[in-house]
Order: sequence, then structure tokens, then C-alpha cells
Amino acid sequence: MKHRGACSCDNDTGDGAGLMAAIPHSFYSSLLK
Repeated sequence: MKHRGACSCDNDTGDGAGLMAAIPHSFYSSLLK
């Protein structure tokens, strides 16, 4: 997983947004058809 959200001044907490997980393209492709 990657975190792409903002970080606070203590560099330990974030804003709770921007968490991405690697989900294969084939999963979404078959789900959305």
C-alpha cells in the first residue's frame, strides 16, 4: 500500500485520505463489464 495523503507536524498521523491498494486491472475489468 502507498500513502498519498497529508501528514501532520509529528509525522505520525495523517488526514485519513489517499490510501491506495494494488488491485489488479483484471479484477475491475471483469467487475465493471
